[in-house]
Formats: sequence, C-alpha cells, structure tokens
Amino acid sequence: MFTFTFYTQLKMLEKLKEFLLNRSIKKLRAGQKFETKFHNLDSAKNALIVFDASTETDYKKITSFIRYIQEKGIKIRAVAYSDTKMVPHYCMQSMNYDFICKSDINFFYKPKGVSITNVLSEKFDILIDLNINNHKTLKFYSAIANAELKISVSSEEIELFDLIFQPKDKKDLNNILKDLIHYMENLGKKL
Repeated sequence: MFTFTFYTQLKMLEKLKEFLLNRSIKKLRAGQKFETKFHNLDSAKNALIVFDASTETDYKKITSFIRYIQEKGIKIRAVAYSDTKMVPHYCMQSMNYDFICKSDINFFYKPKGVSITNVLSEKFDILIDLNINNHKTLKFYSAIANAELKISVSSEEIELFDLIFQPKDKKDLNNILKDLIHYMENLGKKL
C-alpha cells in the first residue's frame, strides 16, 4: 500500500511540475510574436539546434550533422542537454554550444544561467528540435526560441512547431538525421 501511495504522489508531483513549466512557457510566449517563414538549407542564415547529449554516440552523430549544416554557411547555436549532474567529458566546450545538465535546471525543469539569455536574445531562421527523448528542459528552449521555422523530430507538442518530422524509427538517429537533411535541402523547392 505504501509503495502505491508513494508512486501516486510522485506521479502527481511530476504532473504539477510539468503543469508549472507549461504555464511558464505560455507566459513567455504570450509576449512574443512568431512569424512563420519557410527556410531550407540554401535560404537559412542561422539556426538553433537543441538536442540530447546524454550519450557519447548520439552526441557525435549530432555534432557531425551540425558540421554539415555549418558547411552550408549557416551559423549555428546549439543547446545540448545531458541527463547527468555534470557536463560529460565528451562534450567539447564552444562559444556556439550551450551545455546543460541536471545541475543547470531548477525543480520545474527550467534552465538557469546565461544559456537561456543567449537563446532569448537571438532571432533564428530555423530551430531544429532533436529532442528524441522528450526532455522537458529542451522543450522549454524550443518553445521560447524566436525562430521563423520550427522543426521537430518527434514532438508531442504540436502547437510549438511549424513542421513535425515523424521518422519511422524514432531511435535510429542516423536515419533521422539523413532524412532530415534531405527534407531541409528540398523544402520549398519544386521536385
């Protein structure tokens, strides 16, 4: 009986935390004006990429994806989240990368510090949400970012994005990134 009650209380607490996070997002978004404009890899000048860096394998795949986009002449700002207490050893610090770990977020999943200020102060042509594990902190960044085109790969938050890319296999990051590049290169082009 005790474990059931404790488990129920934990679930209620999680729901409360998520409710308060969503309310905070709505307040921040209420003051912002979002205009949708479609960009592809030829027209975009800058992009914000949010992603889960909890595993070294995924981190390497996504940084390779970021390098490919940078080679197209697009300036990148990246926000990487790791579900650890400290930033993992494989995450290389850079001026264009903000790394967030559990110690950088508050009880309600909201990020603390300068990384949130950096995102709020910039306007982006494209936001690419690679939050395949649906971390609430990354959701916060995607929700408040001022981007003309917001793309997600598996979000349940339909109202936050302009395009939601639903891959067949949500865990095969290589194919997700390959398909995403294909669609972003051809977005708005006549085939």
